[in-house]
Amino acid sequence: TLWDGTTQIAGPASVIGSYVTFGANTIGWDASGLFDVAKSSNKTILVKADIPSGATTGNTVGLYIGNASDVKADGLDSMYDLASSAITVTSAGSSNTNAHTVGASGSLTIALSASTPAAQTYVKGSTAKELLKFDLIAGSGEDVLVTSITLHCYNESNTACASGTTTNAKLLKPDGTQFGSTVASPSATAAFSGNLTVPASETVTLTLVADIPSTAGSGDHYWKHNGAAYQVSTGVYSSADIPESGSATGNTMTVGAGTLTVAAAATPGDQTLITGASESPFVGLVMTAGTAEDVRVTYLKLWVSSSGEASTTDVGNIALYDGDTRLTTKKNLTAGTAGTVHHYVSWSASDFLNSSGIDIAKGQQKTITVKADLLGTATADHKIALGVSTTDDIATVGISSNSDITETLTTGPSSASGVNYDHANTADNLYEVTVAGAGTLTMANNADRPVTAIVAVGLADGVQVEDVVFHKVDFTAAREDIYVKTFQVGRIGGSDADFASVSLWDGATQLGSDQTLVNGSTTFSLSPGSYWLLPKGVTKTLTIKADLNGIRTVDTSGASTGDAPKLRLDNVTVQGVSSGSTSISTETGLEGNVQYLRQSKPTLASASLPSTVYGSGEKTLYRWTVTADSKGNIGWKKVVFDMSGSVTYGGSSHTVGCYTGDTSCEAKIQGVYMSTSTDTGFVQLIATSSMKIYDVATGEQVTATTTATGWTVANADGIAKISFVAASEQIVAAGATKTYELRGTILQPGATGDNLMTKLADRGTTATSTTYAAVAGHSSLFSFIWSDRSGAGGTHSSGSADWTHDYKVDGIPTATLTLSR
Repeated sequence: TLWDGTTQIAGPASVIGSYVTFGANTIGWDASGLFDVAKSSNKTILVKADIPSGATTGNTVGLYIGNASDVKADGLDSMYDLASSAITVTSAGSSNTNAHTVGASGSLTIALSASTPAAQTYVKGSTAKELLKFDLIAGSGEDVLVTSITLHCYNESNTACASGTTTNAKLLKPDGTQFGSTVASPSATAAFSGNLTVPASETVTLTLVADIPSTAGSGDHYWKHNGAAYQVSTGVYSSADIPESGSATGNTMTVGAGTLTVAAAATPGDQTLITGASESPFVGLVMTAGTAEDVRVTYLKLWVSSSGEASTTDVGNIALYDGDTRLTTKKNLTAGTAGTVHHYVSWSASDFLNSSGIDIAKGQQKTITVKADLLGTATADHKIALGVSTTDDIATVGISSNSDITETLTTGPSSASGVNYDHANTADNLYEVTVAGAGTLTMANNADRPVTAIVAVGLADGVQVEDVVFHKVDFTAAREDIYVKTFQVGRIGGSDADFASVSLWDGATQLGSDQTLVNGSTTFSLSPGSYWLLPKGVTKTLTIKADLNGIRTVDTSGASTGDAPKLRLDNVTVQGVSSGSTSISTETGLEGNVQYLRQSKPTLASASLPSTVYGSGEKTLYRWTVTADSKGNIGWKKVVFDMSGSVTYGGSSHTVGCYTGDTSCEAKIQGVYMSTSTDTGFVQLIATSSMKIYDVATGEQVTATTTATGWTVANADGIAKISFVAASEQIVAAGATKTYELRGTILQPGATGDNLMTKLADRGTTATSTTYAAVAGHSSLFSFIWSDRSGAGGTHSSGSADWTHDYKVDGIPTATLTLSR
């Protein structure tokens, strides 16, 4: 027959001699044919034939097109015969045919399926477990009918399985239907009879499944198809018995039951709890199910151990938790033998809130937390550990097998005899809770408390500055939450007149209300319900703030310029939330840092130079800004510049400000001098006569005083300290900024690599408030002498006690400005 895909288009036809012919041909157009082939396309035609039962075994048969003349075709457009030359037959002739050998019957191969189940453990009581998958592979000769298969079971010693190893054995086809009937009680073999056709050249996979009875013995076994002797197969066309080849041996399966391992969790570990603590974790029990089956804990008994003393009146309302979820009723201890600490508590299935127990999936782990209350009758310093003594204290059942599970205890911690249980009551072998009468409180200065600084408060006219942070103190409660009921805040230095009020804060929340200092102290008493709560284990920060009065004048009272107060947390009273104890220890006298009060204050900063190139001639050596606080004007009268660096002269590098120990150089004060350790003598770099200070914005020169102190230089140890005293006080208006620059004529051109550096140094170490002359005459050569122009309660002048220096001035020391070549 001829086939176009699945459609038969010609035949059947018989072989006459050595030829078989399909269709007919006449000269000219044939109205009908075998099949059409569209132009520029192709078509595949399949030739099929029957092999009669009388065919000779071993003969070969092949069909082929001999040459182009064996094919006749008409053109569909021309409607006439195609010439033989228009028909091309590729690979014509008998040599190009596929020879098919005539056989007596088909063949069948038995092989282990690639998807046969891996070796694993099946628990007793499990059903429909896959034990073996094998392939039946038919040869190309014919379809094969399988009517009987017998499979064998072997134990780990390769001997026949005992009866009861498996039950309800079934052999399943790929579509899930059975081959043959269920074998209810297989032993060494399971025999199946049915009808299964394996199409020629195809594979059919069969699966053996069976139940593992709860009565099965433990151990290993496997199933095997032992080959041709245990299968009946017949050729569908030949009706001949098919000689199967091959076999299939399954993987070893283990019959077992579930397991459970119990160990003590490392947390919460040893801890101290206060009387009255509720639902506190005492111990974690880590329960791990084996991989065979899910398990259920239906009974648990916990014993008390103690390295000290323990009583049934110490702990109660004991329950098991999975995370935050309570699993059992809350129970109290049952007293143990008189004279011992081994009291106990237990839960059976009816005590579990689900009325069954704790389920743990196979191969998974749960940490069951034992929580309890420390009763109000608990005795301080008693020690309590709760744990499992032996496997008799726990009952577990396999959920699939419904059989009792053998538990394993991982003893610990350390050398404990049980799970957080120790017959010897050794402290190292137990995670214990120690009873404390109350919590503890730690108080310390906060690392971020304000540093010593200048606070601009303006002139006295009521409150001038609000919520200035003076101090921060950290509070950390342990073992229980703690209430803070009162705070006593004291003043050190300054005067009460500096403060309009003092307030306490927890972040953005004020505690109580503003209070006034009286004789340097005030006590904040919070009302019940508004106590400051310190949660245990959390650090909270108390911030002490103040509203400040302005600087006093002739007509108004207030702070004195230069006052240096600091606030101190003198005392607190507290109460334990759970214990109710008011005897918790606290710290006293935690001091903040000094804050200096001025009417206004300056902020200094280096400014960019117009040029940073070093060379001889007049140069801008340094430029800086002075900004007055918005609270008031500031005035300044003296500034000292620190100049350093190295400049080449005569082929040698000279130290600006004189090489250390060059006393002849150090004696020069009318300019910046430099010297070297290798040459004698010294060299002037900049003369004081060339030095000038300018207001950059106006371009006006700030005139120096005409006295000998107008411009002086102290050259020593590699630093030239250039002192400038203005002829009159220089005033910077409130909130304004002025930019100044130091100019001078450099006398030495230097060489590549030379540099000249200038800055304002920080020399003040303590604050002062005195007259200008007293500050300026100090031997320290303060870098900046200024006044808040408050008048110190009187009229401001160079003789009023409102002058000070660079100590704690914002921006000092300034950044160094460098001229380089």
